[in-house]
Amino acid sequence: MVKLSTEQVHKDWEAISEAIEKALPPTVSSKGELRMHNIYKAIMGGIAECWLLVNNEETWLLGVLYSAKDGLTEDTNLYIFALYGYKPISTSLWVLIFSKIKEKAIQLGYKRVIGYSSAKGVVQIAETLGFDVSYTFMFMEV
Repeated sequence: MVKLSTEQVHKDWEAISEAIEKALPPTVSSKGELRMHNIYKAIMGGIAECWLLVNNEETWLLGVLYSAKDGLTEDTNLYIFALYGYKPISTSLWVLIFSKIKEKAIQLGYKRVIGYSSAKGVVQIAETLGFDVSYTFMFMEV
């Protein structure tokens, strides 16, 4: 996996933003251009990072990760904000992706990796890699 520089993100923002838009988590409430502008600012300001999985000159996956400190426990966690597969991803490749994310979290001293997915296959793979999937993520628009 390769972390994109802010220059690369800026140069390819149109394509990157399309992928992010398709993979946004349900917690994102802002709309359209404002939403993507906020994500762009977060990446350009170093709050979030944009990663690509490239194999044989082909892009397979785009991911956006960020870290945040829990306001109550003060644990710092690595959040998987969005993952977008440009093509079907094999189980072994998902294992590699999650392993790399976990390695990054360990290297940076984070307490845990947190993410959510509606793709049952991704959830099953995450569970085999040690993610606790026993909780149900709930939200309600107000």
